[in-house]
Amino acid sequence: MPSSSCEAFLISLSQAAEGRISFTMDMWSDQNRHSYLAITAHWIVTLKGTTVLQLKTALIAFHHLYGRHDGKSIAQTVLALLDRARITVKVNAFLL
Repeated sequence: MPSSSCEAFLISLSQAAEGRISFTMDMWSDQNRHSYLAITAHWIVTLKGTTVLQLKTALIAFHHLYGRHDGKSIAQTVLALLDRARITVKVNAFLL
């Protein structure tokens, strides 16, 4: 059972998305050297009763980062946030 309206939204996002969900992320530090991470989701839906596809987008995470900011710790944080949102299975992944 979702513990918040945000989690309920993310579950409905996962169910409504025609395919995978893609993400953009940004990290920055404020003037006091506190670091933050924002994650935005992008997905496609079919408009009800039509065959028209529409791009949707939403801010799904705004997170205060603690500790190291190397690739491994950032990846672990992002994965934990996506797991918490129960949308990891709909993530587009590109292997280099």
